Amino acid sequence: MATLYFNSNTAGGGFDGDWSNPSNWWSDDLFTIPAGVTPIVIDDAIINDSVLLDTTGLASAIGVNECTFRGGVTFDPNGIGLTLTTQANAQFYDSCANYGNIANIGNAAFHDSSFNGGTATGNATFNDSSFNGGTAAGGATFNDSSINGGTVTGGATFNDSSFNTFYATVIGDATFNDSSFNSGLVTGNATFNNSSFNNSGLVTDATFNDSSYNQGTVSGNATFNGPYLGSRVGGTYNGQVILNMTCPASAGSDQTIARLLNLPFFINL
Repeated sequence: MATLYFNSNTAGGGFDGDWSNPSNWWSDDLFTIPAGVTPIVIDDAIINDSVLLDTTGLASAIGVNECTFRGGVTFDPNGIGLTLTTQANAQFYDSCANYGNIANIGNAAFHDSSFNGGTATGNATFNDSSFNGGTAAGGATFNDSSINGGTVTGGATFNDSSFNTFYATVIGDATFNDSSFNSGLVTGNATFNNSSFNNSGLVTDATFNDSSYNQGTVSGNATFNGPYLGSRVGGTYNGQVILNMTCPASAGSDQTIARLLNLPFFINL
């Protein structure tokens, strides 16, 4: 097992951006020791230059163990359909971007202000202010202030202040925690916890816990748990609304509202 460094645009490199060209691979991060070979499936790869080509398909057919992109480089910037196969993880840092296909047997992770404009299979994690504008196939977790502006298949979890934009789709179920929110489409069931909310989005069945609330559309049934606040039950409902909300102390008791409604309305206690 070795760690090889990709840089096409340096003295001795091939100046062609070709993954399959051994001249573009180095044994040190200063690019002074030519590797003389391309990486194989047990090797780790550090990508310091944009990958434009893969003339003999080695990135796809053989791939690497783990691949890390740094320094604002891009995999397949021209969108010609390059595929990278990783056994462990594919990591994108800085403002690096993917416009190809990342076929992960492991996971993909996007950090800093990195961007997915292609397809990432396997579990994908978006951290910091990273952005999914492509497809995360296999489920995704969004942390910090990351954004889904593309498609996630297999369900998604949104934490911190991350969100699902109005033109984004989660195919499957979604969970929103902390102060995250949904403005897009969730085809499955949605669960909102903490102070998260359905902003202007469309979800199927939804459960609102804690102080979470709805300002969007629930096409199925909605269940509200937690403290009673009339403002939590906004938006539009095409199914039934179940209110299991605890009365405030000022109401004089700790009774729980548990009513099944065919149409939503505010309840004055």
